This record gives sequence, C-alpha cells and structure tokens, in this order.
Amino acid sequence: MRSTLSIIKNIEFVVVILVMLFSASSGFSASILFDNTKNETAGNADWIIDNDQPIPIPGSPSSPDDWMGAYSAWGYRLWQEGHTLRTLSGFYDITYNNPANPYDLSGFDVFIVPEPQNNFTPDERTAILNFVYDGGGLFIIANHNASDRDNDGVDSLHVWNNFGVKQYFGLKFDERQVSDTSSNRNLSHPIIANSNYGSVETVKFYAGTTMSLYPAENPTVEGVFWLSSASQGDSDVMIATAEYGAGRVVAIGDSSPADDGTGTPGNNLYPNWYDAEATHPSFFLSAVDFLLGVSVSNSPPSIEDVEIRPYSPTVNSYVTVSAMVKENTGLVDVVRAYYQVSSSSGEFTTLTMTLVSGTATEGIWQTVESIPPQPVGTTVYYYIEATDDRSPPATAYAPADAPAHTFHYTVSEFSPIDLSGWQLIQEHSHQEFTFPAGTILQPNGYLIVARNAEKDAFENFWGVLLPENCVFINAHTIVGGYGFPQINGDETFKLLNNASQLVDGETIAIARGQSIQRRSPSAPAGDPESWDIRPAHEATPGSGAGTLSGAGVVINEFSDAEGTGNYVYEFVELFFDAGDIAPELFSISENSNGKLLTTSDTLTVSIRGTPGCQAWFTLEGAVTDLPMTEYAPGNYTGTYVVQPATQVHAQPVRGKLENEYAYSELATTTTVSIDAGEVCAQYLFDADTEEWTTGGVPGVFTIPASSYQEGSLVLTATDNTNTFGYWHSPFAVPLRGDSIYRVRATLRSDVTDARQSPTFRLRLSTDDFQQTTCYLVESRGDAWASPDVQGKDYDYYYVPQHLVADGKTLELAFDLLNFSPDDTATASLALDEISIERMPLIVLTSESLVVSYDFNTDTQGWYCAGAPSRFTEPECQWSSAGMLSIKPLDNTNTFGYWNSPLISPMLPDALYRARFSLLTDYDIQGELPGLRMRFLTADYQQSGMLRLESWGNAEGMPTTSPRDYAVYFQPYFARAHTSINGFYIALDLFNFNSSDTISATYYIDNVVVSRVGIPPFP
Repeated sequence: MRSTLSIIKNIEFVVVILVMLFSASSGFSASILFDNTKNETAGNADWIIDNDQPIPIPGSPSSPDDWMGAYSAWGYRLWQEGHTLRTLSGFYDITYNNPANPYDLSGFDVFIVPEPQNNFTPDERTAILNFVYDGGGLFIIANHNASDRDNDGVDSLHVWNNFGVKQYFGLKFDERQVSDTSSNRNLSHPIIANSNYGSVETVKFYAGTTMSLYPAENPTVEGVFWLSSASQGDSDVMIATAEYGAGRVVAIGDSSPADDGTGTPGNNLYPNWYDAEATHPSFFLSAVDFLLGVSVSNSPPSIEDVEIRPYSPTVNSYVTVSAMVKENTGLVDVVRAYYQVSSSSGEFTTLTMTLVSGTATEGIWQTVESIPPQPVGTTVYYYIEATDDRSPPATAYAPADAPAHTFHYTVSEFSPIDLSGWQLIQEHSHQEFTFPAGTILQPNGYLIVARNAEKDAFENFWGVLLPENCVFINAHTIVGGYGFPQINGDETFKLLNNASQLVDGETIAIARGQSIQRRSPSAPAGDPESWDIRPAHEATPGSGAGTLSGAGVVINEFSDAEGTGNYVYEFVELFFDAGDIAPELFSISENSNGKLLTTSDTLTVSIRGTPGCQAWFTLEGAVTDLPMTEYAPGNYTGTYVVQPATQVHAQPVRGKLENEYAYSELATTTTVSIDAGEVCAQYLFDADTEEWTTGGVPGVFTIPASSYQEGSLVLTATDNTNTFGYWHSPFAVPLRGDSIYRVRATLRSDVTDARQSPTFRLRLSTDDFQQTTCYLVESRGDAWASPDVQGKDYDYYYVPQHLVADGKTLELAFDLLNFSPDDTATASLALDEISIERMPLIVLTSESLVVSYDFNTDTQGWYCAGAPSRFTEPECQWSSAGMLSIKPLDNTNTFGYWNSPLISPMLPDALYRARFSLLTDYDIQGELPGLRMRFLTADYQQSGMLRLESWGNAEGMPTTSPRDYAVYFQPYFARAHTSINGFYIALDLFNFNSSDTISATYYIDNVVVSRVGIPPFP
C-alpha cells in the first residue's frame, strides 16, 4: 500500500484525451480528411474548410459562411450529403495504420490534398500509397508553374511530380500556366455520366496547369476534361483519374475552381465555386463520389408527400393517390401505384400515375384511375413505385421496403347523409319539422334546429362557437309562426326518415328549465339512464357527443331556454355517429442521424399524415406530447432543444395525430440517444457538512483546525511553515470513461491582503487513487488569483484516461497548505460551495494548436531539473530517436522533472490542453513509479495537474506502447492580468515507494499544447 505522503502529493489538474473513432463507410456517409500539413494556406491561398481544426465549428452549420475557409462551400456541401469532415492540422502526421494517431488515414475514406507547398517525406508517401492501395480515395489538387506560395523553391506541381504520380498513377503535371473554360469532357466517365448532383458540363481554369498521361505506367489512367481546343488524348488534360490497387485517384491542375471567395481576411480570394460559366459544385461532389466508389451506380428517385383523397374514405369514395417524386440524376420516367384489399389474397392491382404539376425532375404525380369504393371495414393497402430514365434505370418505392410494408386506410361506414324530407316530431304539444332540401349532415357532425334565432344570436346566448361540422337551421324561417321546437314541459322527440320510418326515439320527456343530453349515441332513446338532465343554462349545443360507435343519426340533445323572452333559443340537436374516423399517420422521422445529442442540440421531428389534425411527439425521458405545427397540409414539424441533465438511451420518437374523434400513433424505426450531462454532486453546506470529513497527516504536518461555520467548510492554519490538512467528500460520484467532468468551487479567505493568504488545492480522485487531478493556487507576487474576503469561483476539468470506469467512483477534496513564512500563520480558508458536473466527451469539438514538440532534433528548449537538496534527482536524457527520457535512481526519495520553455501568451477565457504521448520500457504496470503532468502559470500562482500512480490494478499507467495523456487547464482570470505572459508545462517523476521499481525509464515521445472550446456546461 502507498504511504499517506504519497496520497497527499496527488497534485494535479484535469486529464483528458479525446480519442476520435472514425468508421470507414461507403456510399453517402463517409469520413473525409482535408490536408493542412503542407502549408496549404501560404500566401493568398486559403485551401481549408475551416480555421477550427481538426474539427470544424459549428458541427452543424446552417450555411457555408459558418465555416471560415476558401473551401468552406465544398466542405458544407459534403457535410450536407452526410459525410464526416476533418482537417489534418500541422501537429498531426500523415500516417497509415498507426493507432496512436487519432487522424490516421485508416480512419478515413477520402484524403483531399489541395495544392501542397512542401514535399512529402518518404514515410508520408508510403502511408498515402498504402492508404490508396487498400481502397482509399486520394484527391490531388495542383496549380500552375511558379505558384510557390511559401517561396521554398518548390510549388505544388513539383510536389506531386516528386511524389511519383507518374510512376504510381500514370500522370504527370506539366510545367505550364493555362486559363481555359472547357466543356471538352469524357461523356462516358462515371464522374460525368453518373453525377448525383446535376450535369457536370464545364470546368474553368483561372490559372492552372495540365497533365500528360502515361498508360504504360498505369493502364487505368483516364482523362475526364481536356483543354477546350485539345483532342481527347494523353496530353492537355485538365482533370484525370486512375486506380491504384483497390483505391482511386482524382487529379486536377488548378486549385481555384473550388475557391468560394471567403476565407481569412487579407487573402485575395474569388467566388469561383459559384461561377455561372462552370459547373464546379457538380464536378467536385461527383468526383468525391467517384473516389468513394458510389458514382458508378445510379441513385433512385425519391418519393415524398404520399397522400390519398379523400383523406378518410367511406363506402362511396373513389380514392386517388398522389406523391411528390424527385430525381437528381436524370428524369422520372414511370410512376405507378399498387393496391390490394384485405380480401384479395395478396394480389396487387396496378394504377398508372401521371405528372399533374411540376417537372419530371421534381413534380407531383397522381393516379389516372381511382381505387374504387370498397365495403365498410375493408382495409386497402397501397404503395408507389417510381423509376428514372437512366441506363440501367433505378427504382424507388414508398414505403422504402414495399411491398413488404405498405400504406393503408380502412373504409368507414358512413358518407354524408342527405336529410332532405326527414322529420323531427315533438309530442305532447305536437309539432312537426321537415328538413328542407339540401340539408346534408357530415359523418360525426352536428345539426341544430333552433326555434327562432339567427346563428350569431344563438351562439351569443349559449356562449358557444359552433364547429364547422355543425349545420344550423333557424326553424322560424322554415315553418313560420313560433318555429320549432316549442318546449313547455313533458315534450318528447322522435326522428323519421323521408320514408316516414322511425330512425330514433321516442326520447324521454323534458320539463321546463331543463337540458336533456344523451350520454352515448348508442344508448336507447327511451331509457332515462341514457340521458343527463341538467339545468337549461348548462346546454352544450354543437358538442358533447359521447363515445362513438357507429350508431348513425340520433337525437343528441334538446333544451329549454331560461329567462323572459328567451324561448326563441330553444333547440333540438342531432348528431351523426359515424364511428371513429381516425387520422392516418403515414410517416415520422427525426434528424439526429444516430448522433448522440447533448445540451442545446435541436431534435427536429417531422410527421406526414391526415391534414387538419393536432400533432404531438414524445421522446421518452426528454419530452412528452410536445405540440407540433402544420406548416403545409398534412405536414407537421416540431423541435425540442435538449435541456441540461437530460438522459435518453436509444428511444424511438413517437408521433401522434389527433382529430376530434380519434388519434393515430407511429414510432420511428430509428432511435435517439441524448446525454446532456448532469450535476453529479452539489454541496451547498446550508445545514451541515453533508458527510464531508476532515483529515491530515499527524506526525508529518501540523494539522489545521477544521470547522463548519454558517454554511461553509473552514480550515484554519496553526502555523505558516508546516501546515497541511483537508476536507474531503464521500466517494459519491460514479465514474464514466466517456465523459468530461467539471469541478466548480467558491472559496473565501479571512485575510484582507491576498498576498498573505495560504495556498489552497482542489482535488478530484478515483477511489483507487490511480488518477488524481487538482487545481492549486499560491499567493505569490500580487496574489491576484488567491481567494479574498468576498470569495472567488474556480473551475477545473477531468476526463478519465485508460481506466475501466465501470464501478469506480470519485472523491472531492479541499486542501489548505501553509508552508510560507510570508503567509498569515493563522489564516482561514472557507469552502462555501462545490459541485461536480458531467458532460459527454463529444462536447469537445474544437482545437487550435498553440505549440507542438516532437523532439526529433533536440530537446526543443525543454530542460530537466529537481530539488537536489531535498530529493534524489532522476536521470534525464534526450534520445536521437526523438524522445525525452527520465529514470529514477532510487525508490524512496526521487523527484525531478522535464520543464518546457515559456509558452506565450496565455489568453483569458480559454481552456488549454497539453497532450503527452508517453511510454515506458518496463512492462509491469503495477511496479511503475508515479508521474505528474503539470500546467504552471508564468507567475507561479496557479497550476493544474494530473497525477498517475500504480495503485490497484494500475491499468491507467503507461505501457511499452505509446499512450496519450492530457491535462486541461483554465486559468482564473478575474481581470485582464498583465503579469500572466505565458505558462509552462512539465512532466514530473516521483518515486517514494519501495515497492516500485527503479528499473523503469519513461519516454516523452511528443507533446502538443492546444486551446479547445470550453465545454457548454449549463
């Protein structure tokens, strides 16, 4: 077991290495890597998709202008096609099958190299060739002779010729400068013949070079475009392709056609991507498809907005089917609908469809014949087939897997009923009312016969707005006199059809001042239990029908009207119970595309179905019945912005359409996952210590006094030469390896002069103490970062590294250290509150290089040091293999470190990451000495650290193969502090445990320091 002193020295900040996992794919979902290692932005060039690298920001752009680079329009279109885009920035190498490189070519499908200004190394050339040979796609972009933008004596055409494009691919760039607008193209080439993005007709060179082809070197080399005046041979080639092993190559002699005119201010850029005299977007997108091997096959049409009319067919309905059909590679040739009924034993009948609006590339098609009327209860199944005019033709279906799955509708029992000649009979004071010609009652609609009132006055009196499906009749205009009904007490009613046959009734009798309301259309009219008897003023004309059952036309309500002179508002109401007419929900989709969503991401849900309904969607664990908007007939949309702390694992989105009679539900076949982080633990100390306890190392240090005071945990020093102690939490936070954690704390000091405040440290440790991160502030200099009497907030970050996180937990700690005679001997520090929050690693979406050290030629300004008067210093060396080494000389008192030169400047409101690539020559992880990686501000006030120790199973320690570790540091900036002109990073070795070996040597292979986006914690 480790010594207590070893635990105390867990001084570290935040560790994280974001391991990017790319899965190669084919078709329209690929991983594409743009190169920026060969000075592609030299001079006026800006051949990048975005300044944020390797990952462009924002991750979901709304337009090309959201990214800053002259190739942002090209990148944006590729992103729209579903591709994943990254940029190989200068501090990553071009490698293939190197698992230590998160941007290794093995993780990508296409490598785009736009006008490189520097030669490839032999290792880089080998990596690229092997990548292509194994099936990768290489996009070669060159430029004209004498286009040496960085003045190093070599320009892009020479870079590619030196690469060996003639030997390997059968092409060579000519030393010339040409400008030409050409439609002289190879019509049979897949880039031209099978473009998925419109016709590839014209390419324009603004100042480029041509190629010569050498089929003897590579018989697959083929021209795509030639100069407008050239013959289609082996010279004057503007664009060419070749195969190499299982992979493909596209080469073009000008970098300007993809220039969109936007980029770093000061560069001379031009909007050539949008040039109306050329079809550049079509070419570049089709060329990428060619590299992916998908452009050789024709994409089928798309079928959208499938509808039937009428929307709720009945026994009398002739049903037409329509759909929007789109084609992006040619023209829609044939569209058909197929239907079968539930009794037809699987036989589908074919219906020809014709174009009724739009064009053959995007238009609405409708069946020429209709699906004929079917018996009540019949279910009709139907689907659509669309074929384009390409050779070979491509066919699409809606639904996509038809006829295994189809759309359907069920025939309802009733059509609108003509009540012409029907009669309402009132008994006791006998009255008869005959419905006039043209009285039509819709299924599940109402009909009001009012005694002697116009509709507006009737609605005002009863305080209702009659629905659209309610027919209103002022009986006075039909029968004259006092109208119908005339309720004086004991009246009953019955309904006869135009053949004088009883349809409904006779009802129970009404008394004066009453409203009689039927509980259910199917309830017997003469049974008192079928009716609710209420005061007249509670009448509900135009609504209130009970459960639908298909009972037909019934008397639903009749009512007196209270008040002097108000008899004119008496009424009888009919209701046409046609049973449930449920809306049809054709499809539901969502936009996550399998991506894990996090805080502030927007989930967009779309529904297609019966028009005129109310729509909602539900995602279990996130939102229930969120209303949607009908933006076009039958098309509904809704959005949900992910809220903090939302956790959803692989849930389908469920949509619901509802009308006044029934509703329909449908779930997506895809699922959505959300990890919007969470507050793992929050300690406010309002009432007590919340299970925090104190500790220290008696006999080694003077233990500070600890107390709970008015909502704070307090540590009070008792001397200023040897005081150390701490408060620590329970191990209460589960550890997840896919997450980044933020610790946020508020601290106060009772010392009015912050320069005399003791040192404090915030720590976060795994329960096996393999990894501990911490943030430390010392009152050096003007002590502007130290706590004051008002209190300050401090943040630091941690990501588990090389740990099996399942089952592990985390502990928080707050330390006081008082070892300086310049600090107040009896000072107190108070922890007012502290929290730990978690977010998924995917929130780390940006990276900007600060400095990179590869140690290939020397130590690059790094130096080795220690404290020789107190510790045994380790042995440090620089290796010609391009590494720094450090080795302990004993295992009881060794301490020393490699320290970087000053890195400047240090910017406010920034999160810095130092990534260390480490390995060892010792293969027993459980016997390795401890390591610490540090950030340290130039004024020595603040440091952030990650400490590794071989506790437990030591799984998180370095191995004989390179492992990446990272520490994150966000300096405290209460103001723009001029004394911070930079920072250092360091790697410490310590060996205070006799069970650890002195035979292990650690190696630093490389170190990369960058700025990353501050995670969007709520």
